[in-house]
Amino acid sequence: MSKKKIFIITGIIFVVIAIIGINYYFYVNNGKISQETSDATDSTIQEIGRSQGGYIKNDGYEISYVPGTDYFIITVFKEPFETYKKEAEDYLESLGNKLCAINYLVAPAKGVDGEEYNSPRSCD
Repeated sequence: MSKKKIFIITGIIFVVIAIIGINYYFYVNNGKISQETSDATDSTIQEIGRSQGGYIKNDGYEISYVPGTDYFIITVFKEPFETYKKEAEDYLESLGNKLCAINYLVAPAKGVDGEEYNSPRSCD
């Protein structure tokens, strides 16, 4: 067998193992999410109307929900970053969520000056 074929087969095996590993990771972590988190995000998902994933787009930000990870992703498209980050967080709170009880990540879009923020998920 040539080196090229061995390299291709090894690459395919690596990708398959990586996909299985990532799926297992999300499966295990989903089972550990507290009931409070699931209850809080259910009302938000219903309000957004995206039980299968989707997004809400506003003037300066977008909120996406990723069901497999139970994460809300906030992407800020305009500056000032902190202003639109706060608006998006306020929107999530207006739907009855405690920010400390849900999984969310805030990230600046390309060209926007801001620092990525990952929620600590701790209400202490």
